[in-house]
Amino acid sequence: MRCVDCTEPATHRGRCEGHHQLYERRASVRARRVRRAVLVRVFSGAARLRALVGARGGARCARCGSLVLADVVDVDHVQPLALGGEDTDTNVQPLCHGCHIDKTGEDFSG
Repeated sequence: MRCVDCTEPATHRGRCEGHHQLYERRASVRARRVRRAVLVRVFSGAARLRALVGARGGARCARCGSLVLADVVDVDHVQPLALGGEDTDTNVQPLCHGCHIDKTGEDFSG
């Protein structure tokens, strides 16, 4: 695949290294990234749960009940986003890593 701006091979989302760096420096691109980051913090149920768990220092696993420290807790979507779930406060839960692996396997099996 060739760069959209020149004939060099594309290495970064349709652009060569040089044109990708120029694209990333555009004010409009940087502003869009900042806006997206704010929207994620404000509207993401998973981000809000992570912040809450971080402020508390940990949480109880919603499946097994074990205490999980904030730096290793997994935030899980009760109904996975890939299966039509939404990123809302009522669709996220804290899980320990083992329970998260088990639940993901159950969600996406057969």
